[in-house]
Amino acid sequence: MSMTDQQFARAWHNIRQQGIRGFTTMVRKGQAAGGAPGLDPELIASAVTSMIEYACYNWTARGGDFPDRVIDDKTAVDVLSHVIVQAVTRPR
Repeated sequence: MSMTDQQFARAWHNIRQQGIRGFTTMVRKGQAAGGAPGLDPELIASAVTSMIEYACYNWTARGGDFPDRVIDDKTAVDVLSHVIVQAVTRPR
């Protein structure tokens, strides 16, 4: 909808920016502990939030990667959390 409705696009952009700002704070904490050194925390936050959004869409949309399978919330959270924590806390 954000591709066709400017008002919706602005609202969605504002929502994403809040998430990116919040996640940027978490990335900086991870970097202070030695994770993801030298990488731009805002770009990491943007990439991760995009990954989460698309994964959730793809796992629930008809015709996504698993059209004959239901990905339950706990499994989705477990998988995404693991990937995110590894990306933010592990040294490069």
